[in-house]
Amino acid sequence: MKFSSTNPMLSENSIVSHSDSVAMSKGQIMTLEGTAKKSAMLILLCLITGFVMYGNLLESIIENYQRSGSVSIAGSGVYIGVASIVGLIAYFVGLFVPKIAKICAPVYAIAEGIVLGAFSVIAEVKFPGVALQALISTFAIAGVMFVGFSYGFFKVTQKLKSFVIACAIGYIVFLLANMILSLFGNGIAVLNVENQSVISYGISIFAVCLGALFLLLDFDNIAQLHGRASKDMEWVCGMGLLATLVWLYIELLKLFMKLQSRE
Repeated sequence: MKFSSTNPMLSENSIVSHSDSVAMSKGQIMTLEGTAKKSAMLILLCLITGFVMYGNLLESIIENYQRSGSVSIAGSGVYIGVASIVGLIAYFVGLFVPKIAKICAPVYAIAEGIVLGAFSVIAEVKFPGVALQALISTFAIAGVMFVGFSYGFFKVTQKLKSFVIACAIGYIVFLLANMILSLFGNGIAVLNVENQSVISYGISIFAVCLGALFLLLDFDNIAQLHGRASKDMEWVCGMGLLATLVWLYIELLKLFMKLQSRE
């Protein structure tokens, strides 16, 4: 069966081709149980780091406000920038050198936790309550997609994979265009969280739905790779699944910020 995925960490080329054939011959084979345990550990590590970062930054912001009477979130941006770079490096090193993925995966989870904690503080300062709403919604959507896939309610067909990939490419190009325009001070207005146009809401909802479909494709690929890849690929798949969850959380956070900005 031919595999494909919008998540580069969970594609056939990046997993089957990078599998350690020697390790597999010794019985060190990727399993659903092993992947689930490692994914859960990475998600938990990301959450703990995120909560710690969130608490420390929020405390710092409150103390600064009590001293100066002003609110400053500039420091959060620095954490996001540095952690994003570290996370990106760990992500791709783990992908292309699976034998050290067990080291790269925790580093990636910690880096993503720092990014989420800092980003959540920025959102909470402007729109109180949105971080918790986004977190609960992320796990709710993930749970629905997992149960639906497990019981066969959601079928992953080649047409669905092609559709998701096409949508993902279009969305990424759109975001890159906004990034380039932002460098000149003219980003795409509908991507602003305070933009209340129908198109802006449509884009946010589209992004959340796309994230949910990413999860569905990831679950399918992990199930298909059971018994076909070496044990170290469980860490690789864990990073890929965490990457999708992080992206879904951020899209939900932006959507809730947009909804609250109406008030």
